[in-house]
Amino acid sequence: MSQQCAAQPAHATLEPQTHVPFVPSAEVNRLGERLLDIGRAEEARVLFEMAAGEDPSCGQYANNLAVARFQTGDLPGAMRGMEHALIGQGDHRLFTLNFADLARTRPRFLRRGIEHCRSYLEAAGHDEQVAEALARLEGDLAAADASFAAAVTKMPHHALMKVNGSAEAAHFVQMGKNIVEDLLNYFGELRRAETVLDFGVGLGRVMWPLMQQLPGARFIGFDVDPMMLGTVSGIQEFAGVDIVSTTHDIPDNTVDATYVISVFTHLDHTTDYWLWELNRVLKPGGRAFVTYHDETLYDKIRKTTPETRDFKGRTILGSGAEGSTRVATFYETAEWERTVGRFFRVVRTAPRGLHGHQSFSILEKGEAKVDALDFHRTYVKDLERELFEMRAKAKLEY
Repeated sequence: MSQQCAAQPAHATLEPQTHVPFVPSAEVNRLGERLLDIGRAEEARVLFEMAAGEDPSCGQYANNLAVARFQTGDLPGAMRGMEHALIGQGDHRLFTLNFADLARTRPRFLRRGIEHCRSYLEAAGHDEQVAEALARLEGDLAAADASFAAAVTKMPHHALMKVNGSAEAAHFVQMGKNIVEDLLNYFGELRRAETVLDFGVGLGRVMWPLMQQLPGARFIGFDVDPMMLGTVSGIQEFAGVDIVSTTHDIPDNTVDATYVISVFTHLDHTTDYWLWELNRVLKPGGRAFVTYHDETLYDKIRKTTPETRDFKGRTILGSGAEGSTRVATFYETAEWERTVGRFFRVVRTAPRGLHGHQSFSILEKGEAKVDALDFHRTYVKDLERELFEMRAKAKLEY
Protein backbone atom coordinates (compact mmCIF):
# COMPACT_ATOMS: atom_id res chain seq x y z
CA MET A 1 0.00 0.00 0.00
CA SER A 2 1.55 3.27 -1.10
CA GLN A 3 0.70 6.47 0.76
CA GLN A 4 1.29 9.84 -0.92
CA CYS A 5 2.17 12.40 1.74
CA ALA A 6 -0.30 15.28 1.73
CA ALA A 7 1.07 18.75 0.92
CA GLN A 8 4.56 17.37 0.26
CA PRO A 9 6.76 17.24 -2.87
CA ALA A 10 5.87 14.55 -5.39
CA HIS A 11 8.88 12.44 -4.44
CA ALA A 12 7.72 12.10 -0.82
CA THR A 13 6.05 8.67 -1.05
CA LEU A 14 6.55 7.17 2.40
CA GLU A 15 4.80 3.82 2.61
CA PRO A 16 3.43 2.00 5.65
CA GLN A 17 4.44 -1.64 5.84
CA THR A 18 1.55 -4.12 5.93
CA HIS A 19 1.16 -7.86 6.59
CA VAL A 20 2.50 -7.90 10.15
CA PRO A 21 2.01 -11.00 12.33
CA PHE A 22 -1.44 -11.29 13.90
CA VAL A 23 -1.39 -10.02 17.49
CA PRO A 24 -3.81 -7.59 19.19
CA SER A 25 -1.60 -4.64 18.30
CA ALA A 26 -1.59 -5.82 14.67
CA GLU A 27 -5.34 -5.31 14.54
CA VAL A 28 -4.93 -1.76 15.83
CA ASN A 29 -2.20 -1.21 13.24
CA ARG A 30 -4.40 -2.49 10.41
CA LEU A 31 -7.23 -0.18 11.43
CA GLY A 32 -4.76 2.70 11.41
CA GLU A 33 -3.72 1.77 7.87
CA ARG A 34 -7.34 1.86 6.73
CA LEU A 35 -7.78 5.32 8.25
CA LEU A 36 -4.56 6.47 6.57
CA ASP A 37 -5.89 5.20 3.23
CA ILE A 38 -8.95 7.46 3.46
CA GLY A 39 -7.01 10.54 4.58
CA ARG A 40 -7.72 10.45 8.33
CA ALA A 41 -4.07 10.71 9.31
CA GLU A 42 -4.57 12.22 12.77
CA GLU A 43 -6.81 9.35 13.87
CA ALA A 44 -4.42 6.87 12.29
CA ARG A 45 -1.55 8.41 14.24
CA VAL A 46 -3.33 7.73 17.54
CA LEU A 47 -3.80 4.07 16.61
CA PHE A 48 -0.22 3.67 15.44
CA GLU A 49 0.95 5.17 18.74
CA MET A 50 -1.06 2.50 20.54
CA ALA A 51 0.41 -0.30 18.42
CA ALA A 52 3.98 1.00 18.75
CA GLY A 53 3.53 1.40 22.50
CA GLU A 54 2.34 -2.20 22.77
CA ASP A 55 5.29 -3.54 20.77
CA PRO A 56 8.18 -1.02 20.69
CA SER A 57 10.48 -3.50 18.92
CA CYS A 58 8.25 -3.71 15.84
CA GLY A 59 9.74 -1.55 13.09
CA GLN A 60 6.52 -1.74 11.07
CA TYR A 61 4.53 0.06 13.74
CA ALA A 62 7.23 2.71 14.19
CA ASN A 63 7.37 3.20 10.42
CA ASN A 64 3.61 3.58 10.12
CA LEU A 65 3.53 6.01 13.02
CA ALA A 66 6.23 8.04 11.27
CA VAL A 67 4.15 8.14 8.07
CA ALA A 68 1.13 9.44 10.00
CA ARG A 69 3.23 12.06 11.76
CA PHE A 70 4.63 13.10 8.40
CA GLN A 71 1.18 13.54 6.94
CA THR A 72 0.04 15.60 9.93
CA GLY A 73 3.01 17.97 9.60
CA ASP A 74 5.16 16.71 12.51
CA LEU A 75 8.42 16.31 10.58
CA PRO A 76 10.77 15.99 13.58
CA GLY A 77 8.40 13.42 15.07
CA ALA A 78 8.36 11.54 11.78
CA MET A 79 12.14 11.56 11.72
CA ARG A 80 12.29 10.13 15.25
CA GLY A 81 9.84 7.43 14.23
CA MET A 82 11.89 6.49 11.17
CA GLU A 83 15.04 6.29 13.29
CA HIS A 84 13.21 3.94 15.65
CA ALA A 85 11.91 1.81 12.78
CA LEU A 86 15.43 1.26 11.52
CA ILE A 87 16.57 -0.31 14.78
CA GLY A 88 13.46 -2.51 15.04
CA GLN A 89 12.20 -5.59 13.28
CA GLY A 90 10.79 -5.25 9.78
CA ASP A 91 11.53 -4.34 6.19
CA HIS A 92 14.67 -2.20 6.53
CA ARG A 93 14.85 -1.61 2.80
CA LEU A 94 11.43 0.03 2.85
CA PHE A 95 12.29 1.98 5.99
CA THR A 96 15.52 3.22 4.40
CA LEU A 97 13.71 4.40 1.27
CA ASN A 98 11.07 6.10 3.42
CA PHE A 99 13.80 7.80 5.41
CA ALA A 100 15.41 9.00 2.17
CA ASP A 101 12.11 10.48 0.98
CA LEU A 102 11.53 12.21 4.30
CA ALA A 103 15.11 13.51 4.36
CA ARG A 104 14.57 15.47 1.16
CA THR A 105 11.88 17.65 2.77
CA ARG A 106 14.34 19.58 4.99
CA PRO A 107 18.06 20.31 4.55
CA ARG A 108 18.73 19.36 8.18
CA PHE A 109 17.54 15.77 7.56
CA LEU A 110 19.81 15.05 4.62
CA ARG A 111 22.96 13.89 6.40
CA ARG A 112 21.13 11.23 8.41
CA GLY A 113 19.36 10.04 5.28
CA ILE A 114 22.73 9.57 3.62
CA GLU A 115 24.08 7.67 6.61
CA HIS A 116 21.14 5.27 6.62
CA CYS A 117 21.33 4.63 2.87
CA ARG A 118 25.06 3.89 3.13
CA SER A 119 24.50 1.63 6.10
CA TYR A 120 21.84 -0.36 4.24
CA LEU A 121 24.01 -0.75 1.15
CA GLU A 122 26.96 -1.92 3.24
CA ALA A 123 24.77 -4.55 4.91
CA ALA A 124 22.70 -5.68 1.89
CA GLY A 125 25.03 -5.15 -1.04
CA HIS A 126 24.00 -3.39 -4.25
CA ASP A 127 20.46 -2.10 -4.48
CA GLU A 128 19.76 0.18 -7.43
CA GLN A 129 16.83 2.03 -5.85
CA VAL A 130 18.64 2.73 -2.59
CA ALA A 131 21.77 3.74 -4.52
CA GLU A 132 19.72 6.21 -6.56
CA ALA A 133 18.18 7.62 -3.38
CA LEU A 134 21.66 8.00 -1.90
CA ALA A 135 22.90 9.89 -4.96
CA ARG A 136 19.95 12.30 -4.78
CA LEU A 137 20.56 12.92 -1.07
CA GLU A 138 24.26 13.57 -1.62
CA GLY A 139 23.45 16.11 -4.31
CA ASP A 140 20.88 17.79 -2.08
CA LEU A 141 23.34 17.98 0.83
CA ALA A 142 26.06 19.51 -1.33
CA ALA A 143 23.55 22.14 -2.46
CA ALA A 144 22.43 22.81 1.13
CA ASP A 145 26.01 23.19 2.38
CA ALA A 146 26.76 25.54 -0.51
CA SER A 147 23.62 27.54 0.24
CA PHE A 148 24.55 27.92 3.89
CA ALA A 149 28.13 28.91 3.04
CA ALA A 150 26.76 31.51 0.59
CA ALA A 151 24.49 32.87 3.34
CA VAL A 152 27.51 33.20 5.63
CA THR A 153 29.37 35.30 3.05
CA LYS A 154 26.45 37.77 3.09
CA MET A 155 26.43 38.16 6.87
CA PRO A 156 27.63 41.52 8.24
CA HIS A 157 31.40 41.61 8.63
CA HIS A 158 31.27 42.98 12.17
CA ALA A 159 28.80 40.26 13.21
CA LEU A 160 31.05 37.50 11.90
CA MET A 161 34.00 39.02 13.73
CA LYS A 162 31.98 39.20 16.95
CA VAL A 163 30.83 35.60 16.76
CA ASN A 164 33.81 33.90 15.18
CA GLY A 165 36.81 36.20 15.38
CA SER A 166 37.10 35.87 11.60
CA ALA A 167 34.91 36.98 8.70
CA GLU A 168 35.99 34.07 6.49
CA ALA A 169 33.02 31.81 5.67
CA ALA A 170 35.04 28.59 5.59
CA HIS A 171 36.48 29.31 9.04
CA PHE A 172 33.01 30.08 10.40
CA VAL A 173 31.61 26.78 9.10
CA GLN A 174 34.57 24.75 10.33
CA MET A 175 34.46 26.28 13.82
CA GLY A 176 30.80 25.32 14.07
CA LYS A 177 31.64 21.72 13.16
CA ASN A 178 34.50 21.63 15.69
CA ILE A 179 32.26 22.85 18.52
CA VAL A 180 29.54 20.35 17.61
CA GLU A 181 32.09 17.54 17.69
CA ASP A 182 32.99 18.50 21.26
CA LEU A 183 29.35 18.91 22.24
CA LEU A 184 28.45 15.42 21.08
CA ASN A 185 31.57 13.89 22.62
CA TYR A 186 31.12 15.47 26.05
CA PHE A 187 27.38 16.11 26.24
CA GLY A 188 25.73 12.87 25.17
CA GLU A 189 22.39 14.04 26.56
CA LEU A 190 21.92 15.99 23.32
CA ARG A 191 21.45 12.79 21.34
CA ARG A 192 18.39 11.87 23.42
CA ALA A 193 16.86 15.35 23.56
CA GLU A 194 13.57 16.08 21.81
CA THR A 195 13.74 19.84 22.51
CA VAL A 196 17.10 21.63 22.33
CA LEU A 197 17.72 25.28 23.20
CA ASP A 198 20.59 27.19 21.56
CA PHE A 199 21.01 29.90 24.20
CA GLY A 200 22.82 32.75 22.45
CA VAL A 201 22.31 31.40 18.95
CA GLY A 202 24.18 34.26 17.31
CA LEU A 203 24.49 33.57 13.57
CA GLY A 204 23.68 29.87 13.85
CA ARG A 205 27.31 28.76 13.70
CA VAL A 206 26.73 25.81 16.03
CA MET A 207 23.06 25.19 15.33
CA TRP A 208 23.45 24.34 11.63
CA PRO A 209 25.86 21.39 12.02
CA LEU A 210 24.17 20.23 15.23
CA MET A 211 20.71 20.14 13.65
CA GLN A 212 22.06 17.75 11.04
CA GLN A 213 23.25 15.41 13.79
CA LEU A 214 19.95 15.61 15.70
CA PRO A 215 17.32 15.47 12.95
CA GLY A 216 14.50 14.43 15.26
CA ALA A 217 14.94 17.26 17.76
CA ARG A 218 12.95 20.48 17.94
CA PHE A 219 15.33 23.45 18.07
CA ILE A 220 14.82 26.83 19.72
CA GLY A 221 17.26 29.64 18.98
CA PHE A 222 17.41 32.49 21.51
CA ASP A 223 19.38 35.73 21.35
CA VAL A 224 18.96 39.33 22.46
CA ASP A 225 20.61 40.79 19.35
CA PRO A 226 17.96 41.73 16.73
CA MET A 227 20.49 41.74 13.92
CA MET A 228 21.64 38.21 14.77
CA LEU A 229 18.09 36.90 14.98
CA GLY A 230 17.11 38.64 11.76
CA THR A 231 20.05 37.03 10.00
CA VAL A 232 19.28 33.53 11.29
CA SER A 233 15.58 33.87 10.49
CA GLY A 234 16.39 34.64 6.86
CA ILE A 235 18.45 31.48 6.25
CA GLN A 236 16.43 28.71 4.63
CA GLU A 237 18.44 25.96 6.32
CA PHE A 238 16.88 27.06 9.63
CA ALA A 239 13.31 26.49 8.48
CA GLY A 240 11.34 24.97 11.34
CA VAL A 241 13.48 26.47 14.11
CA ASP A 242 11.66 28.55 16.72
CA ILE A 243 13.53 31.88 16.90
CA VAL A 244 12.83 33.89 20.07
CA SER A 245 14.13 37.22 21.36
CA THR A 246 13.09 36.60 24.97
CA THR A 247 13.28 33.49 27.10
CA HIS A 248 9.82 34.38 28.40
CA ASP A 249 8.50 32.93 25.14
CA ILE A 250 9.76 29.53 26.34
CA PRO A 251 7.40 27.88 28.88
CA ASP A 252 8.63 26.42 32.16
CA ASN A 253 10.01 22.86 32.13
CA THR A 254 9.92 22.35 28.35
CA VAL A 255 13.58 22.01 27.28
CA ASP A 256 15.44 18.71 27.46
CA ALA A 257 18.94 20.09 26.88
CA THR A 258 20.59 23.44 26.20
CA TYR A 259 24.06 24.57 25.23
CA VAL A 260 25.48 28.00 26.03
CA ILE A 261 28.68 28.83 24.16
CA SER A 262 30.55 32.12 24.80
CA VAL A 263 27.71 33.82 26.69
CA PHE A 264 28.65 33.78 30.39
CA THR A 265 32.18 34.65 29.27
CA HIS A 266 30.86 38.18 28.64
CA LEU A 267 28.28 38.71 31.41
CA ASP A 268 28.41 40.62 34.69
CA HIS A 269 25.32 41.86 36.56
CA THR A 270 22.85 39.66 34.70
CA THR A 271 24.61 36.33 35.30
CA ASP A 272 22.22 35.15 38.00
CA TYR A 273 19.18 36.21 35.99
CA TRP A 274 20.16 34.12 32.98
CA LEU A 275 21.11 31.14 35.14
CA TRP A 276 17.64 31.36 36.66
CA GLU A 277 16.05 31.43 33.21
CA LEU A 278 18.04 28.40 32.10
CA ASN A 279 16.91 26.57 35.22
CA ARG A 280 13.30 27.59 34.63
CA VAL A 281 12.98 26.38 31.05
CA LEU A 282 14.74 23.05 31.57
CA LYS A 283 12.66 20.00 32.36
CA PRO A 284 13.29 18.23 35.68
CA GLY A 285 16.54 16.35 35.13
CA GLY A 286 17.32 18.46 32.06
CA ARG A 287 20.94 19.40 31.50
CA ALA A 288 22.95 22.35 30.22
CA PHE A 289 26.41 22.62 28.65
CA VAL A 290 27.78 26.05 29.65
CA THR A 291 31.19 27.52 28.86
CA TYR A 292 33.20 29.97 30.96
CA HIS A 293 36.69 31.52 31.08
CA ASP A 294 38.77 30.04 33.89
CA GLU A 295 41.76 31.36 35.82
CA THR A 296 44.34 29.50 33.73
CA LEU A 297 43.15 31.27 30.59
CA TYR A 298 43.42 34.57 32.46
CA ASP A 299 47.00 33.68 33.40
CA LYS A 300 47.79 32.90 29.77
CA ILE A 301 46.33 36.17 28.48
CA ARG A 302 47.74 38.38 31.25
CA LYS A 303 51.03 36.49 31.50
CA THR A 304 50.54 35.87 35.21
CA THR A 305 50.90 32.84 37.45
CA PRO A 306 48.75 31.57 40.33
CA GLU A 307 51.11 33.43 42.67
CA THR A 308 50.95 36.75 40.79
CA ARG A 309 47.31 36.58 39.70
CA ASP A 310 45.56 39.80 40.73
CA PHE A 311 42.03 38.54 41.36
CA LYS A 312 40.11 36.14 43.56
CA GLY A 313 36.79 34.62 42.63
CA ARG A 314 35.81 36.57 39.52
CA THR A 315 37.13 39.48 37.50
CA ILE A 316 36.15 41.35 34.36
CA LEU A 317 38.45 42.76 31.69
CA GLY A 318 37.38 45.46 29.28
CA SER A 319 34.97 48.36 29.47
CA GLY A 320 32.33 47.63 26.85
CA ALA A 321 28.65 46.96 27.34
CA GLU A 322 27.72 43.77 29.16
CA GLY A 323 27.32 40.93 26.69
CA SER A 324 29.69 42.45 24.14
CA THR A 325 33.00 40.91 23.12
CA ARG A 326 34.70 43.97 24.61
CA VAL A 327 33.97 42.48 28.02
CA ALA A 328 35.62 39.24 29.14
CA THR A 329 34.63 37.60 32.43
CA PHE A 330 37.00 35.19 34.20
CA TYR A 331 36.30 32.87 37.12
CA GLU A 332 38.39 30.81 39.42
CA THR A 333 36.85 27.41 38.80
CA ALA A 334 35.76 27.04 42.43
CA GLU A 335 33.93 30.38 42.20
CA TRP A 336 32.29 29.39 38.93
CA GLU A 337 31.00 26.14 40.44
CA ARG A 338 29.74 28.03 43.49
CA THR A 339 27.89 30.48 41.20
CA VAL A 340 26.20 27.88 39.01
CA GLY A 341 25.73 25.57 42.00
CA ARG A 342 23.07 27.92 43.35
CA PHE A 343 20.90 26.92 40.38
CA PHE A 344 22.14 23.51 39.23
CA ARG A 345 23.85 20.33 40.26
CA VAL A 346 27.32 20.39 38.74
CA VAL A 347 27.71 17.06 36.94
CA ARG A 348 31.15 17.72 35.52
CA THR A 349 33.55 20.59 34.91
CA ALA A 350 36.28 20.42 32.27
CA PRO A 351 38.90 23.20 32.55
CA ARG A 352 39.87 24.40 29.06
CA GLY A 353 37.81 21.51 27.70
CA LEU A 354 36.43 23.23 24.60
CA HIS A 355 39.29 22.97 22.12
CA GLY A 356 41.79 23.93 24.82
CA HIS A 357 40.33 27.43 25.18
CA GLN A 358 37.06 27.86 27.06
CA SER A 359 36.19 25.69 30.04
CA PHE A 360 32.76 24.14 30.42
CA SER A 361 30.45 22.63 32.99
CA ILE A 362 27.65 20.16 32.48
CA LEU A 363 24.81 21.17 34.78
CA GLU A 364 21.64 19.37 35.82
CA LYS A 365 18.51 21.25 36.82
CA GLY A 366 18.21 21.57 40.57
CA GLU A 367 16.26 23.65 43.05
CA ALA A 368 17.47 27.25 42.75
CA LYS A 369 18.83 28.51 46.08
CA VAL A 370 18.23 32.20 45.37
CA ASP A 371 15.74 35.00 45.82
CA ALA A 372 14.36 35.45 42.32
CA LEU A 373 13.11 38.97 43.00
CA ASP A 374 16.59 40.20 43.90
CA PHE A 375 18.25 39.30 40.63
CA HIS A 376 15.19 40.24 38.57
CA ARG A 377 15.48 43.72 40.08
CA THR A 378 19.21 43.75 39.29
CA TYR A 379 18.56 42.77 35.69
CA VAL A 380 15.84 45.39 35.19
CA LYS A 381 18.06 48.04 36.80
CA ASP A 382 20.87 47.14 34.41
CA LEU A 383 18.52 47.41 31.42
CA GLU A 384 17.22 50.78 32.61
CA ARG A 385 20.78 52.08 32.99
CA GLU A 386 21.72 50.86 29.51
CA LEU A 387 18.59 52.41 27.98
CA PHE A 388 19.29 55.72 29.72
CA GLU A 389 22.86 55.79 28.42
CA MET A 390 21.71 54.98 24.87
CA ARG A 391 19.12 57.74 24.96
CA ALA A 392 21.68 60.21 26.33
CA LYS A 393 24.24 59.29 23.71
CA ALA A 394 21.66 59.70 20.92
CA LYS A 395 20.50 63.02 22.49
CA LEU A 396 16.87 61.95 22.35
CA GLU A 397 14.55 64.69 23.51
CA TYR A 398 11.23 62.86 23.63
